[in-house]
Amino acid sequence: MSSLVSGVAGGEYELVDLTIDDFESISAIELGASKHPWPESALRRILNNDQLCLGLCCAGELIAYAVFHIVLDEAELLIISVKKDKQGLGLGSLFLNQVCKLLLTQGLIRLMLEVRASNKAAIKLYSSLGFSLDGRRKGYYKKTEQKKEREDALLYSLSLAAFN
Repeated sequence: MSSLVSGVAGGEYELVDLTIDDFESISAIELGASKHPWPESALRRILNNDQLCLGLCCAGELIAYAVFHIVLDEAELLIISVKKDKQGLGLGSLFLNQVCKLLLTQGLIRLMLEVRASNKAAIKLYSSLGFSLDGRRKGYYKKTEQKKEREDALLYSLSLAAFN
């Protein structure tokens, strides 16, 4: 799968399938962009376990990626990340919008996710796309590896019918 998308700042972007062969690029984005990056072992495991992994490329460079777990007609967003130097340009919104359209064409009807309660940028993105807050998991995430403090996860979902 590969499709062209016109987007922010007049750029042209390509939505592509990613595999374990793209691990180095994915890992570089994850380590550079996230305050709480997924461990490399976890990234390798999900890339090897038939999850749907999509990327957003510009001029042949991977600038964002997302991983989804599909169950029947629902998808769960496991990870989404935009390259650090490309954040704040609207690429997360462009990417997730295109992914939602793609998921709908594949017969999926709902997208779910969880996000750290402190991740204000992600919460703003999900709200702007129409995600609904469904609940909260108290103390789900570790705040830091050194301390025993915990942070809540917020649960969101989105009907993909809006992207029809």
